[in-house]
Amino acid sequence: MEKRKLRVNVIDVLILLLIAAAVALVLYIFVWSGRSGGAETDTVTLRYVVEIVDMPDAFESYLHKGDRVEDAVARGYMGDVVNLRFTEMRRPEYDSVTGKEVYPTVDGYLRTLITIEAEVVKTDRSYSVGGQDIYVGAKLSLMMPQVSTYGYCIELTEVGADDAILTTDTAADTAGSEETAQ
Repeated sequence: MEKRKLRVNVIDVLILLLIAAAVALVLYIFVWSGRSGGAETDTVTLRYVVEIVDMPDAFESYLHKGDRVEDAVARGYMGDVVNLRFTEMRRPEYDSVTGKEVYPTVDGYLRTLITIEAEVVKTDRSYSVGGQDIYVGAKLSLMMPQVSTYGYCIELTEVGADDAILTTDTAADTAGSEETAQ
């Protein structure tokens, strides 16, 4: 039986160089650039407002400033309550007599605005706390010492920043409504 000699031709060398270049590029992007996906991170203090609609008015006494807030699903820390606002719950209805939309109050229910403050991780794309992304419109499941509920983020403000990052006009939303702050 004959022994075959290992012969290397030009195409084999080019294929090996191409594979080595691809591996080097992937390593550079994910390891040596230090960015791992391209997003830079920073830690900031964020104040965000969560709107809860249709909260039974009996629950008003269960919410307090200073309450610790956790994600009701993942149990991650989401911050502390720094402000509470309660207004009458109003729901749009069609008035067939006048042909207009009206907003009567809903007895026994409140619209609650909970302001939460937390140290969050800020990337060039989002804010994150306790594994939960925080952005205007995000549905958040909240668990506090005596209440577990869900609501939607309606406002974001970095503490120390001049203006709200993204906001709805909560003052206009509550105009004409009886408002209590605790």
